[in-house]
Amino acid sequence: MRVYQSVGSAFELCKSHGLTENLAEFSQVFLGQNQSYFRTLKSNGAEPSLGAVAILATRLQSTAEAMMATKKYRHLALKLMNESEKLRDIVNEDGVELDLDGAE
Repeated sequence: MRVYQSVGSAFELCKSHGLTENLAEFSQVFLGQNQSYFRTLKSNGAEPSLGAVAILATRLQSTAEAMMATKKYRHLALKLMNESEKLRDIVNEDGVELDLDGAE
């Protein structure tokens, strides 16, 4: 449930600052999924995929980097970067390391 809560926290941050209007838009723009993705997770009590979490972390970071150029949005950019880092930590902790070269 901690992954769902982290994604939910990112949604609330984005919504409260006008970066997204609703769950459907958030699912598409920030999670890279279909409009009903987050709503379906919520109703089923399921966790988002690590892929969706990774996409979210990257999109939050990109948004933050664009905002850093403007003093007016620097405070929000730092919040977005912080959320992005938390999500990246989840991906790194829960991800599976692949042995791509075949070495043991």
